[in-house]
Amino acid sequence: MARIGNNENFQVEKFESMGAIGATGDPQNAYHCGNTIGTYLKKYGFDIDFAPVADVNTNPENIVIGARAFSDDPEVAAPMVVNYLQGRGGWQAHRTAHRPECAPRIETEKANTTIK
Repeated sequence: MARIGNNENFQVEKFESMGAIGATGDPQNAYHCGNTIGTYLKKYGFDIDFAPVADVNTNPENIVIGARAFSDDPEVAAPMVVNYLQGRGGWQAHRTAHRPECAPRIETEKANTTIK
């Protein structure tokens, strides 16, 4: 997995984290993020994106989900996920399929169980 926004060789708008966007409490920030990422993924020829994380961060000790989730409050996280996806605009807008991630079992872990 690689993130274009974390690579200094790509001149794209950077977003601190989905958690930081969620902390603003403004779903329009999630829309802007989704639209921006969708635009540059299309520009660079990507056709699938496994984002956003749709989990609610129920365990502050979880290092896998952490700031990748919009919030630890489902009332905040849900509209953020919806607005992010609306910002992405679907296949027609950016020619990129997106699949929100959700891994309920991982939320309770304190260690990264995805690494063997």
